[in-house]
Amino acid sequence: VKKKSDKKKYNFENKFRFIDLFSGIGGFRLGLENNNTKCVFSSEWDKEAQKTYNANFNEIPHGDINKIDIVVSRSEIKAGLWKKYNNVFNKRHEIGSVAYKLGLVASGKYDFFATLKPKNDWDICAGHCIISEAGGKLINLNGNNVIFNQEKTLIEPGLIAGEVKAVDKTCNVLAA
Repeated sequence: VKKKSDKKKYNFENKFRFIDLFSGIGGFRLGLENNNTKCVFSSEWDKEAQKTYNANFNEIPHGDINKIDIVVSRSEIKAGLWKKYNNVFNKRHEIGSVAYKLGLVASGKYDFFATLKPKNDWDICAGHCIISEAGGKLINLNGNNVIFNQEKTLIEPGLIAGEVKAVDKTCNVLAA
């Protein structure tokens, strides 16, 4: 039985975090990664290079970074919360309704859903079910699963949802 303290957290403490764009077979990562550094995202469009990268690091890089589409809240864009990620994702689509955004991701219309602000559990429970049934994953920005029907209904600090491996990688990018 896992204790609450056993949950996986994305706590990088004093580690230098980097992203490996145009990663090829991983030479840049190999030269940079050590005990004091952490690669939090990799991207490579060439399928053969992706296979070698996977053999080297047990991780398949995301495809062409120019094709990553994320769906986010209009209010978060207007508040400027996404400014520091302007060059990270191909396009941010601004749409209302959290459950609707989760449904669009589950259907494959967009790659990810993310919110940088807390949400109440009743706003996301149906969308979470849809994502899960589609084979996806929804976690908070600390990398923890969401637990519903708690005394405190506000889920903090924010959320990310989409394909399982991609969610973990994107969580690392947003935490960087």
